[in-house]
Amino acid sequence: AILEAIKLIEDIKLPDKTVLVIDDYHLTDSSGVNSFIELLVENEIDNLHIVLTARFIKFQKLEELALKGYLHHITKETFELRPKEIMGYYKTCGITISDSEAQQLYSDTEGWISALYLLMLEYVAQGSYTPEGSIYKLLEKAVYIPLSDEIREFVVTMCIFDSFTRKQAEYMWEKENTARFLAELTSNNSFVTYDSRLKTYNIHSIFNGFLKEVLEGKEISHKQNLYRKAAQWFVENGDCHAARRYYYECGDFDG
Repeated sequence: AILEAIKLIEDIKLPDKTVLVIDDYHLTDSSGVNSFIELLVENEIDNLHIVLTARFIKFQKLEELALKGYLHHITKETFELRPKEIMGYYKTCGITISDSEAQQLYSDTEGWISALYLLMLEYVAQGSYTPEGSIYKLLEKAVYIPLSDEIREFVVTMCIFDSFTRKQAEYMWEKENTARFLAELTSNNSFVTYDSRLKTYNIHSIFNGFLKEVLEGKEISHKQNLYRKAAQWFVENGDCHAARRYYYECGDFDG
């Protein structure tokens, strides 16, 4: 069926440069569609160009297609605004900010333009901004809600750590799907990353702040059990300083 579809497209004579744009391509989540796109690209149909926008991508031949010159992969880092670029962006919108303000905005948003835009609106309306309120609403809608119920509970569980290992996550979560959740989060979500050098997982600082607010809305007993379990992990792994911190958080002074 894929080859027949490609043959049909090849038979169409495109007189001018034609660009096929597929937005939110990650929603297809289909290896069959990926294979179709890969074959379509490799067939080099005259005047046909394809643009895919996606939060994540799972092409098996991504590096191969890039090396052969068939594909140009623009990563999220390209779209992150640095402090000088933030100043330029705000100036284009009629707002002049100082170097220190641009640095603070970069620290608050890590260059995420959607968050910068929301903060700009608040700045125009009130003359100041509170990053948590505006950004957390955006994170809830764009990042948190699209996750499955169980993965949402998983990231809220892990937000109490600055960073964590896979074994640490397995200890806290106590379910066999921990590895799958970690793989899904790091491949499909730029707000959870894996440091291969330290072998630790890190939740984006802004997202982690949002998750801690979600945790604050949980039952007190739930939070206490979570912090107590974290303390026990550190005791078992010989880190008494960290264990003391987590025992303190749950009010277990005997611990």
